[in-house]
Amino acid sequence: MFKHGNMHQGIYVDADRDFCAFVFSNTPNERSDKAPGFMRAVAKKVAGK
Repeated sequence: MFKHGNMHQGIYVDADRDFCAFVFSNTPNERSDKAPGFMRAVAKKVAGK
């Protein structure tokens, strides 16, 4: 699950993999947000998948 905040802040929680990550940012909202994809990739890597 990923929850966006204002200006690309967010938290990613993957309970199945016992993983949580967060990001603080002040990037303008009109830019694309790649953080959720990066966080999911890290969760998989840490879990060994």
